[in-house]
Amino acid sequence: MQAALRPSIFRASLRPLGVAAVACFLADGPARTQETGCAAFAWQLEREYALLSAPESALLETGASIRVGEAASVALRPMGDAVFVKPPERQPKFTPSYGAALTFEAPARGLYQVTLSEDAWLDALQAAAFIRSNAFSGKQGCPGMRKSVRFELAQGPAVVQISGAPARQIRIVVTPADR
Repeated sequence: MQAALRPSIFRASLRPLGVAAVACFLADGPARTQETGCAAFAWQLEREYALLSAPESALLETGASIRVGEAASVALRPMGDAVFVKPPERQPKFTPSYGAALTFEAPARGLYQVTLSEDAWLDALQAAAFIRSNAFSGKQGCPGMRKSVRFELAQGPAVVQISGAPARQIRIVVTPADR
């Protein structure tokens, strides 16, 4: 009978350790971004790093709608096949290059940041007009997060155009910017 009790006693004594280990792992988010070479961005991106590092969702196509605060995986098309609201403001620096346009709803007027997992050019548009970026931060050597661009947006529909990407797939997240 003692042999039968030992495993349950053993599991019960490890349960608090498991909870503590998970809590330490979650609380260690900023340290993980520093360890992976992701600490040198111009602003804090721990939230975006966590969102982009989460398990991938369904692969979205160009023209799809994304939600503020949720990361999305996007299938990019060759630049000649990508459909944009307006031609990208910058010529691709990679050959071949890929792109896509996505829509989202800015819930309120404010500063938003668009963060990408890989290298690419970003344009933001509202009412079919380009919105100039307020700031840019990029970092080589941060696995899963390459750049973040800030745009001042009005409340309402917006478009983000990804162009000049060297790969056929990218992860993206749009979040309100912490000032």
